[in-house]
Amino acid sequence: MQDIADAVGIRKPSLYKFFSSKDDLYGAVLESTLAPLAAAIDDALGGGATGGAGLTATSLRLLHENPHVSRLLMQELVQNERPLHPHLDSWLNLLFGKADEVFALQLQPSLDPAERRLNLLTQLNVVLGFALVEPLLPGERTKDELIKLEHSVLTKVVAALYGATQPTPAP
Repeated sequence: MQDIADAVGIRKPSLYKFFSSKDDLYGAVLESTLAPLAAAIDDALGGGATGGAGLTATSLRLLHENPHVSRLLMQELVQNERPLHPHLDSWLNLLFGKADEVFALQLQPSLDPAERRLNLLTQLNVVLGFALVEPLLPGERTKDELIKLEHSVLTKVVAALYGATQPTPAP
């Protein structure tokens, strides 16, 4: 809490006027982190089966604009000392719910719900993992080049998961 107070130029006790605890502050950070992703999910998947491509492009762009988000979400997803934070749990439920709607409409409605969630979590891990491994990629690339490359890889992963025969167009 002291490091945060120092970074924003206030005294530590002043932070407690806004946040009652470290967990309260962490929840606010997680909520503000997930809000744009929740909006992207709602916008993209609200359009039915055609929304998946938009969600992929939007997610990749959002994560490039906010590289700390991938690390934060990965950290929250891999911890096992406590249940998922309620904000992340709520966000995942939104993601699963919207995906279930899309599948019910057109995309393999007969796919087992557990397999559908595992496929979606696989996609989420791939997208979040891109930000973690980008420094390991050889050569210099612009943000747009990286997003295009990542979209290409993710399209292949999605095709393998769902048996798609046509790739999703690049953003």
